[in-house]
Amino acid sequence: MKRYLLLATVVFLTRGAHAQSLTASEAAILRRGEIPDSQRVGGGVMSLIAGFGIGQAMQGRWSETGWIFTVGESAAVVAYAAGIDGVGDCLLPFQGECREGRARALMYGGFVALLALRVWEVGDAWTGPARHNRRVRAIRARLAPGAYVAPATGGSGAVAGVTIRF
Repeated sequence: MKRYLLLATVVFLTRGAHAQSLTASEAAILRRGEIPDSQRVGGGVMSLIAGFGIGQAMQGRWSETGWIFTVGESAAVVAYAAGIDGVGDCLLPFQGECREGRARALMYGGFVALLALRVWEVGDAWTGPARHNRRVRAIRARLAPGAYVAPATGGSGAVAGVTIRF
């Protein structure tokens, strides 16, 4: 009788438990693995020095956020250069049409966009790997087997147990 009661309890407790499935993005994150500190620091330094998503590329995250900085900073530099060229036309006599208002808007807009993108890029290069590593660890923890062994909080020895997820 006790066996049947124990069996019924186990079946009741585990009937909702099932294997955790991975999405395609979670599988890609696990394949990539954690970003080591050397890549985090190298990518952060390169984002400060060079920009244009190079730091994210060094960290293996160009397809996540690096492309935004490559495209955005390139467009901002083009706008800034076009604005400077337009303002130059207004400084020299007989060089063509002077559209100083539009040129200044391009110049200042490109500069502000470049500055904003660089600040965002540097912040992402230094904080992005930690976010990525947390996601990797969370996925691994969700897929980890239910048995565990942990050191005891007081004294010597260890604590062992089994977790059941529903």
